[in-house]
This record gives sequence, structure tokens and C-alpha cells, in this order.
Amino acid sequence: MSSKFERMQRIIRSYKDETGKRAADMHAVAKYAAQKGWPLPAPRSAIDLLAREFSRAARQETRKDKETGLPYRANQSFSEKQGDKQLTYGLIPTRRPATKCSKRQ
Repeated sequence: MSSKFERMQRIIRSYKDETGKRAADMHAVAKYAAQKGWPLPAPRSAIDLLAREFSRAARQETRKDKETGLPYRANQSFSEKQGDKQLTYGLIPTRRPATKCSKRQ
């Protein structure tokens, strides 16, 4: 059995063969694949998109360790599976790193 990416690559080659185009516009390939029966993914909701933006913002937050002065991530994300979907469920605030590092000189 081939992987999803291998099947997608075959669709791209098939699109190029049928259209005679050397370069493939991926929107056109996606329309072609949908017409050939490729299942369309479920669209994301506005809340899903906003939650993803908040997650990115939280991951970028850093703090400095008081002892070493080194930066560390303030939040760590964790995922949870619901059915066949893996969702980023939330963020856990972190404390300063547990290991004692010497200050770089």
C-alpha cells in the first residue's frame, strides 16, 4: 500500500499528463483530484483558526531564568486525540528550567 503523499504525487503526475502542463498550480490539481473522487478535508471553523493564532502567540512567550539569564519558553503545548483528529488542546505554563546551568561567558 502506498502512502498518502505517494498517491498525491501520482495525482499530480496524472494532472500534468492530462493537461500537458509542466508546472502544476496546486489549486488546479486540488480541483482535479476532487473531480477524480479525492475526499475533501473538513474546513476549519473561525474558532479553530483563532485558537491556532492564540496557541502560536502563547508558544512564542519567553521568560528569562533569574539565575542563568537564559531564555526559556513560558508555555508548553499538549495535544489530545478526539476520534481520528489530533487537536492541540491547551498550554501548560512552565517554570524556569529544572537543571542548573552555568551562565555563558
